[in-house]
Parts: sequence; structure tokens; C-alpha cells
Amino acid sequence: MIIQDASSIPRLSAHALNYSPPPSSPHLGIYDTNPLEIDTDGFLQSTQRAGGPYLCSLPTDSIYPSPDSTLKGEEDAIKNHVIQILTEEGIDNPHIDLFDRASKVTPEETPVPTVLITVQQSDSSKTWRNAAKRIFNECLARYNPQASVEIISSALSNSPLPFPIEPTDGIFHVWPQVRDTILNELDITEWTGLECWRYGHHRHQEHSDLNPPTIIISIKLDSVRQFDADMQKIVQILIQNEVTDCAVLFMKDEFRRYSYTHHLAPLARLEGFSHQVQPGMSIGIHDDTATSATLGGVVEIQMEGDSSWRRFNLACFHSVYPDLPGQQEKLDEIPGARESLERWRWNAPGFEDSLVRKVLRVDQPSLFDVQDAIKRAGHDETKRTELQGFVDDKSYYLGEVCAGSGLWRTRTRDIHNETNKPGLLDWALIDVVKERQGPNTPYLSTSETPPTLSKTSNPPLPHGTELQNTGRKIPCTSTEHSPLVQVPISQARDTEGNTVPRPTYEHGMGVYPRSYLGGGGSSLPPFAKPGDAGSFVVDADGCVVGMLIGGFVCKETVYYTRIKNLLDDVREVTGAGNVQLALE
Repeated sequence: MIIQDASSIPRLSAHALNYSPPPSSPHLGIYDTNPLEIDTDGFLQSTQRAGGPYLCSLPTDSIYPSPDSTLKGEEDAIKNHVIQILTEEGIDNPHIDLFDRASKVTPEETPVPTVLITVQQSDSSKTWRNAAKRIFNECLARYNPQASVEIISSALSNSPLPFPIEPTDGIFHVWPQVRDTILNELDITEWTGLECWRYGHHRHQEHSDLNPPTIIISIKLDSVRQFDADMQKIVQILIQNEVTDCAVLFMKDEFRRYSYTHHLAPLARLEGFSHQVQPGMSIGIHDDTATSATLGGVVEIQMEGDSSWRRFNLACFHSVYPDLPGQQEKLDEIPGARESLERWRWNAPGFEDSLVRKVLRVDQPSLFDVQDAIKRAGHDETKRTELQGFVDDKSYYLGEVCAGSGLWRTRTRDIHNETNKPGLLDWALIDVVKERQGPNTPYLSTSETPPTLSKTSNPPLPHGTELQNTGRKIPCTSTEHSPLVQVPISQARDTEGNTVPRPTYEHGMGVYPRSYLGGGGSSLPPFAKPGDAGSFVVDADGCVVGMLIGGFVCKETVYYTRIKNLLDDVREVTGAGNVQLALE
């Protein structure tokens, strides 16, 4: 499939650019190849999606509108009118929702109020656009002319999901050589990732074989290149390695660090706050509302020649690094701050760096989450007063960063059975003020017994290993570790100081667990979301495996740094004699 109209790509195919189905089973192709039509009013027509005047790019977040929104206040009247129009247009058995919609990949500044109509795909799809225009003109124009109408097939409403490759798949044992051949022989300038997953729409366990093994090449969102020749080259590489059951997909997607920088909703609602902090709680840059992330576990450091242990909380470096222009402007009063931030993009600040404590300071919870809690308190003056007092007396201040990995620094290490592969480092040590130091057990808002984060799991993980996120998820969620080494494409500097692409070899997982396939629905929460940066990942025995750093937005894969590699780097950067997870 080659779609020429790049502006229409997000409307239907979830940012797919080129797709080649598995040669041995071409019927397993997952994308519609029929043409798209967009009329002069901005209403789209296809066999799987129709509507307008504005449809968000797929995949999307659907957010329940506030009770005082116009659509919510007239919900019954709107739904009755919509059903009447759909019946007249011959569209049967619709499921109607009123949502605020926003793209996950390129989120709108303001969510789009949308009448979302999910239907079974049939010949009646030819009337979908006409029905959507009637609903807009005869119904929404009366209540909210800024709203949109979206009619989508039940198949497309479930975006394709990634699941781990199986040992029986042809690509399983030859992936390292196929992957490295692709990286060596093709131009990766506009690539953001190279991954291999079982990828498809099928959520039921009995149909999981219908999700074909797929090599997925992620492309920069602003790319205008055609990738026909690249597609054919990869198909030939697969043939040379006798792999016939694997699809190839080029799609627009990007790897994003997992701090939260969008204002639609927090990762988890701030129902309360504790003076004593624990791993898994919300953190943010000091006195800043733009971002939110997660506090990691506690480590202890013993310097050479010193018998005492110093105690720090871990976090992701990117989550405490003020990368936005508005954040950096606040630091202009600190001499050398801007120069230090530029240096820390590529180099690691250690204990000896005199500016790191002054520039990188941290709050808990983040003001982003506190302000959301104040807004949700509504007319509850007692709650609003309590939260506002927390802000006014700056009780949220947590501490200073005293060392870190740097923003884009990599380190060569062994991964699975492969040696000397570069991996992205993303950690910071927070020197928490004494009165707020807490135990090394994750904060949970459920009755589950949290593990003590003092044991590490370092051997290679066997196929099928389930991992758990100890962050702010309610309840804690798990997913299956991928046995294949995946490649997000980071950035580095060449000898002349130019920024160039740098493949890094990482541990990855699909956001949704394999058990998701058994339920056939979307009720299970995702393993991780933006805002989870810094969350510890543990195995079934509660041993710490690693720390979440980020993921791909569109295809919903997530990545973590192994705890051994992280602690080794902390030891190197700080010059410590010993580094360990804190013993309680």
C-alpha cells in the first residue's frame, strides 16, 4: 500500500506510509488500500471511517467531557436525534458516545468535542459521510457548532497492537542479523525506530495467529520522503534470510520520553498527598506546571574510603531537565545555567558539578497534578483550601538533583546474548530533603502488598516473562517482556558537532499484555503511559528489572533500562565504590 496524500494518512491508517503483507499469507494484511475522499467541507469518506469537519489523527484518546459541557448537558436529545438520522440512512446497531477527542501522536491544543459512532463495517459505509454531515448540520449546529461527527468501524476503532514475537515465527532466530543488515544498508536519517512485533487488530487469544510478525520502521512525523525502495530492500533481506511469514510496515511514529507534557488529563488523579515520599509518586520540575513524571526507587551510594552510605531517589534525567523554552527562561538568573543545560545534553553531571543542584530541582507532587486536583475539587471549598495551602507554603518541594546521566548520552553494554551494543542512559539522583525521605516501597492506591524494591533481577529474562509497572497505575498492570532486542533511534553528535541519528539497542514491551487477548475488550489498563517515566519495572517475585524511560506513541510500545546497567553507570559517573538499591 502506498498512500500519496500525506495529509489524509492519519485520517484512516494510523500514520501508515507503506505496507507489505507476509508473502506466505498476504490475506493477513491489516490496512485498507481503498482511496480516501475528503470533500470541500472537510468531511472524510472511506470504507472504515467517515465524518468531519475535523477528525483527530489515529490513534486517539477519548476523554469524558465535563458535566457542564454543552454536549453532555444535551446528551439525551443529541443521541435521540442521531439515532433517527442513522436509521434513515440505513446504518444499523450503532454505538453512540459523546467524547472530547485528541490525537495521541499530535495532540490538539484543545480536545475536539465529538459525537463518536461505532458501527460494524458493511455496504452502508457508502452513506456514512452523508449521515455525518446531516448529524452536524441538523443536530450539532444547534448545540455546539465547534463539535465534530465521527463514524468509525469497530475494527478500525481498535488500533493495531504489538505483541511479542513467538519462537515459532521465522523471524525469531534471525532477527539480530536481519536488523543489523537493515541498519547497515539503508539510509536511517529520517527513521525513529526499527522494531519487530506481532502486530494486528485481533484481540482474542484464539485469533492471535492472525496478527502477523511485522518489521516496523518508524519515520519522523514531518518526513515527506517516499520509502518504496527501502520497502523492497527490506523484503529482499527477509527473502535472503528465508523469512516468508513477516510483514513490513513503514509508519510515522516517534519515540518519546515518558514525562507528560500535555494538559488533557493527569496520569492518575491526585487524591491525596503525603509528606513522606515513596517510589511511584508524581514528581515535576520545581515551580513548573508543564510536565509530570514518576519518582523512582531509592539507591544507596558508598564513596571510596567512606564507610557511610548516602541515600538518593532515582528519576529519569529527562523528567527533571527543563527542555522547554519557558522553563529555561526561568533559569536565566542563575549564571551559567544555559551553558550547563547545553553541556548536559551530551555529558553526565557528577557530584563535582557545581551548578547541577542549583539548576535541577524537583517537586512532589508536580504542580501539574496539584493544579488538576484543585480544578477537580470544584465547589468543595474545604478540599480546595487544603490543596491551595499545600501550594502556598511550597510543601511540594522535594529536593535537588546532584548527579545524572545527561539527556542523550549512551553507554555500550551487553544486551541479551549480544555484546557491545549502545544503550540510552536516562537517570538522575535526587537528594531528597531529610524530612520528606520515605521507604523504598512503591506507593499504591490499592490493597495490594507492595514489593520492597531492594532486590535486582539481572540474568536474561526467559521468553514469556511477565513484568509489572510499580508506578501510578491503579491497579498495578503487567505485560510480557519482548525476547527481541528492539532499536529506537536516538541522536548523537559527530566529530564536527552535528546531530546525527544513533541506533540504540533496548529492552521493549507492548503496552497491552497478552492476557488482553483473552478478554476481547479494552477494559484492561495499559502497562504504561506518558507520565510513567521513572517507574520501576519488577518481575513476578518483586525483583527490580529496570526503570521505564519512554515509548513509541502510535504503535504503543514501551522501553526500560535494565537496573544493572543503570547502577553501573551511576557508579561510573559519581565515582562511587558501591551502589545498591536501598535495603529497608
